Amino acid sequence: MRSILKLISKYGSSNSIIPILVIVSIIATILVYSFIKNKKMKYYINLAIFIVGVILFINGYIFLLNTTGLAMLKIGSEVITFGIVGIMFAFILDILDSLGGIFKKKTVKRK
Repeated sequence: MRSILKLISKYGSSNSIIPILVIVSIIATILVYSFIKNKKMKYYINLAIFIVGVILFINGYIFLLNTTGLAMLKIGSEVITFGIVGIMFAFILDILDSLGGIFKKKTVKRK
């Protein structure tokens, strides 16, 4: 247990990048959702980021015993996190968008 706490305290600064990546991913998804006409584009961009992360992760796994392999594993896991959060937030935006269409107030035409 003590060794786990030592590892967390030793690498705590590198663990703080994940919440920053989550916030950046959410902001990027909102910007793509707001400014691009094609609403499926928010999925394509985040899916491409996710695929790049998987490629980096696999490449890091191949060179696991080198320092570059460990660095690629770390970067790959961070990029995968960025992609997954972006895809999930895009899905949430689609759900909210469809709920807005369901609950629109009906306008009554007066004669």
